[in-house]
Amino acid sequence: METAENSGHQRPSTRRSRTTLALRVVRLLLLGSVLLGNLPLGLVTDGWAQASSPGSTGEFLRGKVTAIGTTTIRIDTTDYLLDPAVSIKDGVGHPRMLKDITLGVPVRFHLKDKRIDVIILINSPG
Repeated sequence: METAENSGHQRPSTRRSRTTLALRVVRLLLLGSVLLGNLPLGLVTDGWAQASSPGSTGEFLRGKVTAIGTTTIRIDTTDYLLDPAVSIKDGVGHPRMLKDITLGVPVRFHLKDKRIDVIILINSPG
């Protein structure tokens, strides 16, 4: 008499386990896609794009610092107010201060309520 093991058929519990595992993998891939901005996982690029609409949630803009004040900063030709709790970091994530920003340095920055709340100094030493 042939058993389920040697007949080439899988037991129902094994089939159920594989189906459950496959569903979990699909769910994780979908979640990852949502968290990475709805990009297919193989198409995630390493870089930042200039945002088309400044101030939108989650978008970083880029430019060069052309003037620095105590509560404002000019990037390219636009003046921005600085959030009182602005976070300034160098290219490797180390905290920096406003005095560490020099004219002409390329930056990435984020707007929140029309104020810069995050500045990342590009290519600055760590």
